[in-house]
Amino acid sequence: MNDLAELHASHETAQLIRVRGLVQGVGFRPTVWRLARRCGLRGWVTNDGHGVSIHVCGPADAVMEFERALLLEAPPLARIESITRQPAPTLPANTDFRIVASHADGVHTGVVPDAATCAACVA
Repeated sequence: MNDLAELHASHETAQLIRVRGLVQGVGFRPTVWRLARRCGLRGWVTNDGHGVSIHVCGPADAVMEFERALLLEAPPLARIESITRQPAPTLPANTDFRIVASHADGVHTGVVPDAATCAACVA
């Protein structure tokens, strides 16, 4: 790998990612947590009335890999309608990735009907 490619891969970035669609009640937040941990990212994920909000921080290549995995490894019942991103503040290096409690600010997103939570999502 040349010096420029190494610099790009190790460059720290932070993104606020908004996922809209049928992404609540399907194990989406635990999936986000698993993918973020696998990619070595820090930040948080939460539900709100608009869908799922994710703040990720880490090497640029890891954030790109996380975004790809999010599309490829979404829970089977999830239906992603859109993903938007914007720059976000960088988080301290000792921050873990965590699931944050849902925010109640009015509902503008769908929930999958007749879907039971699987044992793995409960765990």
